[in-house]
Amino acid sequence: MLSRRTMWRRPFQRVMGGDSALSKVKKVKAIRIREEWCKGCGLCVEVCPKHVLVMNRFKATVADLDACIVCCRCEDICPDFCLEVIPEDFDQQE
Repeated sequence: MLSRRTMWRRPFQRVMGGDSALSKVKKVKAIRIREEWCKGCGLCVEVCPKHVLVMNRFKATVADLDACIVCCRCEDICPDFCLEVIPEDFDQQE
């Protein structure tokens, strides 16, 4: 019989690519913010677990890029699609 922890991890491992993906920490190359699209709702700032983003003059701005863990919560919650998290291993040739 599987434990609760094992049952939870199995679907997650399939999505993330196994145990090694769980232990790896991704680095971020950049967070692109299209300021002309940002309406200043602040949702991205609220969901960031590492406080990477701050509001500055009613627009989202990057405060601490090195703290980003590439969870992409800010990118997912933005209703105007003005955020783009670019990981270090991203290849623009794809």
